Parts: sequence; C-alpha cells; structure tokens
Amino acid sequence: MKQEIGWFDVHDVGELNTRLTDDVSKINEGIGDKIGMFFQSMATFFTGFIVGFTRGWKLTLVILAVSPVLGLSAGIWAKVGEVCESGF
Repeated sequence: MKQEIGWFDVHDVGELNTRLTDDVSKINEGIGDKIGMFFQSMATFFTGFIVGFTRGWKLTLVILAVSPVLGLSAGIWAKVGEVCESGF
C-alpha cells in the first residue's frame, strides 16, 4: 500500500485501515459462501448427470430437455425471493 505523502496530510490516520477493512468485509459478504455453494451445486449437477446417464440414458435425455425450464423457473423464484426480502 503505497500512498503519496500529501495523502496523509488530507486524510485521517485510521481512514486507510477502515476503508481496507470495510472493503474486505464487502467482498467477503459478496462472494464468501456463494462461490462455495456454486462449486458444490455444479459438482452435484454433473455427478448426477453422469450417474443418471449411465443408469438410464433415456430419462437423462428427458431431464436434460427440461433443464432450461427448470433453470428459468429457479431464476424467477430467486428474483421473487429477493424482492420479497427487500420489502417491496
């Protein structure tokens, strides 16, 4: 963290620490659990797809054909939940 010497004349002593701490907290809230959940969901999906394809390939093709509809409905459901949590 390199700052010009004049920067310290204009800003308070703890402002840099406070900004860094706040920014790290915001990043952690934004991607902390979400990235882990994303990888877990992708691994579960692909494992289920492979197991399903080896056990019953016809049913797997039907599920694969319906997947876009399921994804769209999940996206809409997430958006509705987000709106409801914000209190309209």
